[in-house]
Amino acid sequence: MYKFCILLSWTLLIISCAGDTASKKEECRFGEPTAIFSNQNPEIASTSFKIEGRTGIETVQFKNQLSLELTQSGCQEVIQDFAFSLPMTNPEADGQFWIQQGEQLMRFMGNTDPSLMQFSEWANMIAQSGKEMKLGEAKEIQTGYFVTVDKISGKEKTIIKVTLEGK
Repeated sequence: MYKFCILLSWTLLIISCAGDTASKKEECRFGEPTAIFSNQNPEIASTSFKIEGRTGIETVQFKNQLSLELTQSGCQEVIQDFAFSLPMTNPEADGQFWIQQGEQLMRFMGNTDPSLMQFSEWANMIAQSGKEMKLGEAKEIQTGYFVTVDKISGKEKTIIKVTLEGK
């Protein structure tokens, strides 16, 4: 009888833990991240998507040689971090130049497929706020919605990071 009680206790504990995990998943307001890009898009050479925990990582190679790694995360707020790899460097360029590059990259993405038009809207908001933006600093462009443009320079390439955050 004692062994049965211990077994029953462990079973209930495991079930309750599984229930807690399920309820935590339900607490995530936006659910699991999903892939945004499709190989059906004529501008895309290849794409892949994987989930690590509650983070989605999508890698996209465009036909124009532009590459992108998109990281999506967040439960109560969504964070999309676009890291575009450009085969160029420009050490003399100021922050405004790189913010404009971020805007143009978002506009390019938005124009590749009708399902991605929202990124053209983000580009418009960056263009409207661009003069007030500073490289690497989040800018609230609408109540509860922020954008950050930053860059990482290398010897042969530059990574432009555009981070979108919203509720």
